[in-house]
Amino acid sequence: CHILKAGSSDRPGPSLHGLFGRRASTAPGYAYSTPMRESGVVWNDTTLDHYIAAPQRYIPGNAMSFQGIADKPARQRLVAYLKEATR
Repeated sequence: CHILKAGSSDRPGPSLHGLFGRRASTAPGYAYSTPMRESGVVWNDTTLDHYIAAPQRYIPGNAMSFQGIADKPARQRLVAYLKEATR
């Protein structure tokens, strides 16, 4: 659903390039849901871990149709990968 490189795409989700340290809903070229725009979340290891665990619980009403990943070690590996891959 997302790309890791800079720029827009035809994918359902926004580019994750530059994700860490970025405020939620600020990647250009994507129409974010109101809950995401109003969340005030700044993406870092902790916020991303919580979001990946349960997106609808962390930001209720957001448009991402993903159930989440309950396994904490799997989330930690994903966050570490994204931290490198989205630079």
